[in-house]
Amino acid sequence: MVREVADEVTGVEWSTPGPPRNSYDWREIGTMLREHPGQWLKLADRAPRSLANALRAGIGPIQREQHYEITTRNNATTEQGLTCTIFLRFNPPEADDAP
Repeated sequence: MVREVADEVTGVEWSTPGPPRNSYDWREIGTMLREHPGQWLKLADRAPRSLANALRAGIGPIQREQHYEITTRNNATTEQGLTCTIFLRFNPPEADDAP
């Protein structure tokens, strides 16, 4: 049924999606952050702001409730769309005094 409808729509093209632009191993990143509590990790420059928003909502083990924090800098509108530099840290209560 869905294919029949799509075949009738002008401008529809059947295609296989290409590989993702960026692939992150969120478990590994979470492990790295936990090994350096309170320290900021620069995840990406000129990253899509949608990635920052997704991280704020929580991706895999990177969850606010688990004491992960995200901040952005260099928010800009570019040819690639809305971009930013993304920083993450693991900030458990005992790491409040870390650099």
